[in-house]
Amino acid sequence: VNLKNIYLEEAEDLFKQMEEALLMLENSTEDMSLIAEVFRSMHTLKGSSSMYGSTKVADFIHNLETIYDRVRSNQMSLTSDVLECTFRSLDHLRNIVQDPEITNKSDAKNHGSLTKEIVAILDDPSISTSRAEEDDQVASKKKTYLVHFEPNVDVFLDGTNPLLLVDELADLGISRVYTY
Repeated sequence: VNLKNIYLEEAEDLFKQMEEALLMLENSTEDMSLIAEVFRSMHTLKGSSSMYGSTKVADFIHNLETIYDRVRSNQMSLTSDVLECTFRSLDHLRNIVQDPEITNKSDAKNHGSLTKEIVAILDDPSISTSRAEEDDQVASKKKTYLVHFEPNVDVFLDGTNPLLLVDELADLGISRVYTY
């Protein structure tokens, strides 16, 4: 079994799903099921990229995924600028999954400028829809959890990567990981 081929096939399927959902979102920016679909596809691709060892790809997706996480939780609006940036990011991702170390100079330049654009979107207060009062209410309802995870000795034998579980948990909020 060639893991690279499996990864690339899955990535291509996810790109198609995202592209179809994004095209429909252009005419229906409030459709939460489409927004959730884009988020899920990005999240799956990020996880696959991490598992395959493509850290630069996974890190790039993480910031993009954060935008859609905020949109689906009504903390940010889905603007035409966000959609346009997402389409360009998808094209870029198609290139860099093939070249995860981003050795192509044009891709490297594009990677830097798209990353800056995504971070700027995340920092843009004009598309933020959350209010300080709502944030205070949410903060008062926050809970703290302690998760103890002790994997079986042969956890790696079936291809399981326990670090992905830690990554999933970290995506839920502020986290601290201790090993012993």
